[in-house]
Amino acid sequence: MFAVEQSLLAPLPFERFETGRWFTQQVDRYTQITVSTNHHSVPSRLIGRQVQVLLNASDLLVFDGRTEVARHERLIPAHRARHRSGDGRLPGQVRPSRPSWPTNWSRPPTTRS
Repeated sequence: MFAVEQSLLAPLPFERFETGRWFTQQVDRYTQITVSTNHHSVPSRLIGRQVQVLLNASDLLVFDGRTEVARHERLIPAHRARHRSGDGRLPGQVRPSRPSWPTNWSRPPTTRS
C-alpha cells in the first residue's frame, strides 16, 4: 500500500511547522511572567516590557523581539495535573482518617431549640 502512495507524496517543507501557542505577556516587577498560573523568570532588563511567549508541549520559550531571552521546562498547573486525584492527593497518598470519638468519653448533650 505504501509503495503505491509513495510516488504521490510531496517532499517535506524546508521550514519546520510550529505547533506551539504564541501569546504576549508583560514582565512584572519581580522579573517574572505568569503562564497558566506558573511563574517563569526572565532577564531583569525586561521589567515592565511586553515579551512574546511560545508555549510548546514540553517547553516554554520567551522572546524579546526575535531574540530568545529565556527557555524553561513546561510546568503543568496543579489544578490541571493528571497525576493527582480529584482531591489533590498524589498517587499512593492516603488521606489521614479522623480520629473516632473515644468510647470512654461521654458525648456532650446536644441541645435542640
